[in-house]
Amino acid sequence: MMTASMRHTEQTLRQLSKTQYNTFCFGRKAVQAVCGLILIGLGISGGNAVLSVLCLFAGCWLCMNTDTPAKVRAGKVIASMNGRFPFTRYRFSPTEILLDAGEGGDGEPQRIAYSSLIRLVEDEGYLYLYISRLSAYMIDKTTVAPDAASLKALIGKQTGLKWTRPTSFFNFSLRTLLASRRKPGRR
Repeated sequence: MMTASMRHTEQTLRQLSKTQYNTFCFGRKAVQAVCGLILIGLGISGGNAVLSVLCLFAGCWLCMNTDTPAKVRAGKVIASMNGRFPFTRYRFSPTEILLDAGEGGDGEPQRIAYSSLIRLVEDEGYLYLYISRLSAYMIDKTTVAPDAASLKALIGKQTGLKWTRPTSFFNFSLRTLLASRRKPGRR
């Protein structure tokens, strides 16, 4: 049986929120950036000096704050935890995922069917198992035993889903925009 764990911190919760936003709401982020660039262009084109300054200010603000919704959501989650961040231990069987919350792992583990996962995302340090657009299990790759590649293969096989990278301006395409808008689930 493969195992892994996740010890959350403020930083990991911020990363989780940003990845969720980029995975499911990147279209909003792109529209905001395009609007900002249009306003910057209008401000540079001249005309009324006051309007130009306002357009430049608004355009720069929009372009620089594309991650604000993710930051606000993360801040609310972090504040609600009062410094007590969760620790989760995962066990992956061929038929289900078992989660033990807390340090002691006392009590009955929570059982997650592979069929309940709707999206699989991987970045440099973590694996994200989404069960909805707003909820995911985050796994620290360094804690996976025997290794992250074997775990990814198992989860991919059991779910029928492909692993993806978080959407960014560097890998953004019409296909990624459509995938983020599509109802999550099997592809």
